[in-house]
Amino acid sequence: MNDYSIKKITADDFKYLIPLMKNCFGDDVNIDYFKWKFLKNPAGLVEGYAAVTENGEFAAYYGVIPESYSIKGETKIIYQSCDTMTHSEHRRKGLFRKLATHCYDELEKEEKLFIIGFSGEMSTPGFLKFGWIHAFNLKNYFIPRKLILPTPKEQSNVVELDSLESIEQLILNSNKQAEIHSNKTLDVYKWRISNPKHEYKTIAYSSDNGYTAYACYYIESEKLFLFDFNLIDLKGGKQILTELKRITKQGKLMGIISVVQENSIYSRVLKKLNFISNPLSKGPLSDKIPFIYYTVKDQIEDYTDPSDWLINSFDHDSM
Repeated sequence: MNDYSIKKITADDFKYLIPLMKNCFGDDVNIDYFKWKFLKNPAGLVEGYAAVTENGEFAAYYGVIPESYSIKGETKIIYQSCDTMTHSEHRRKGLFRKLATHCYDELEKEEKLFIIGFSGEMSTPGFLKFGWIHAFNLKNYFIPRKLILPTPKEQSNVVELDSLESIEQLILNSNKQAEIHSNKTLDVYKWRISNPKHEYKTIAYSSDNGYTAYACYYIESEKLFLFDFNLIDLKGGKQILTELKRITKQGKLMGIISVVQENSIYSRVLKKLNFISNPLSKGPLSDKIPFIYYTVKDQIEDYTDPSDWLINSFDHDSM
């Protein structure tokens, strides 16, 4: 590997990923972020590899984190590709491919090779040449502030929750309308919303039958991001949306955004609640996020049907 060696990372190496994150993404993170992401995940530990120079510098990193999924009735641990990073001084040397190949080989040896990813317009062709499958796209659905009318009163039936136990069943059922979906256990959910990059809040609609709808969100870059929701009860969904609009208006935010799978129950619910999307290939929030996956050759074509999947911001969320 020329002047680079491959090293499987441990907790002692997290400090070397901080300058890589800054160089590649401009993100200012600390050790606590990597401890949260790589060590506290209820599904298990990260499988990550670094390209290290002769003087010990981390030139590149590629890793996957485990996640619990229900796949056609069977609970499995699969992996999400994330934090692909090559320092600007070490690019065009094939480090990503070498690290990724090594990672995939190790997973295949242990019969664990099933990886999902959320790629970009520029990176997708490279993944497809690698053998990944592009199954479908995620898209931005949004309500800009200019379309939000004044909502001065708080919704009396919508409350902010201090704990998630009271909506556990709603969380568990929020994505079970498909054959393939992440397992949103309370442990997993609590881990996800303890991401130190965001401050999450959860609101729920209370009816005579208990809580029938919820939304989890955070605010960033003057926008309200809808991280996860179960708004199938449209009456409750409308009241929750009114509260989100009030928060957006009160905070002088630019609007409400949710990233969900196209042509899914998620997108249909949002459309019923008057979320819009940009139909053009350019302009504000027009970009699509390709959902891709990679697994062993004899199963690679088994998961191509978009209707088998149900994916939203909870599964993506730019971790």
